[in-house]
Amino acid sequence: RKLGTFFSDKTLSDVIVKFGDQEIFAHRLILVKSSIWFEKALLGEFKAMIDIGGDDDPAAVTAMLRFFYDGTYRLDGLDGDSADQHLTMYRLGDLYDAPELRKTASFHFINSFRDDHYGSSDPNQYHFPDHIVRSIQQIIGPSADTFADNSIQGDVFKFIIEQASHLYKSELFQELLGDGTMFSDSFSRHFLQKTGELITRL
Repeated sequence: RKLGTFFSDKTLSDVIVKFGDQEIFAHRLILVKSSIWFEKALLGEFKAMIDIGGDDDPAAVTAMLRFFYDGTYRLDGLDGDSADQHLTMYRLGDLYDAPELRKTASFHFINSFRDDHYGSSDPNQYHFPDHIVRSIQQIIGPSADTFADNSIQGDVFKFIIEQASHLYKSELFQELLGDGTMFSDSFSRHFLQKTGELITRL
């Protein structure tokens, strides 16, 4: 049998993961291999059930656990637009210290920007809708989340430097940049430094 077929299957299950009113038949080896949080929670005293609470979106938790089994990144039933969904998954990967999930979610988060703004084969027509600018602000703005692993911030910053000329076409980006609310202080300094370097090369 393929490993993915054991997802939420009683066969050889040795732990139940409970979240909200849902339960998944799981396997300690899979959880421990995929998540440092689960490794710490499960190694040692045997637990027949681990209750991770009901604060997180059940659809997102289910997607995370499925990913642990077969690497399938499916976001069925998650709320929000594409970028929001990937950010939700990154936050879960950050909370449960799941490196591969963080990496995958960050990759798709950035790609959702490309999908939304590459609306033309002509690079001169590329544009950034307001919701993308807001998503970027969520990650590296002054009120951004605090991440245990902040690699997504580096990924987003690298992307906006690559796309700076297109970002400047956004009125919202210009407005937020002008009033100092687009970036945190540290990313604002980095942005000015990097864009300054780009200008001097022209």
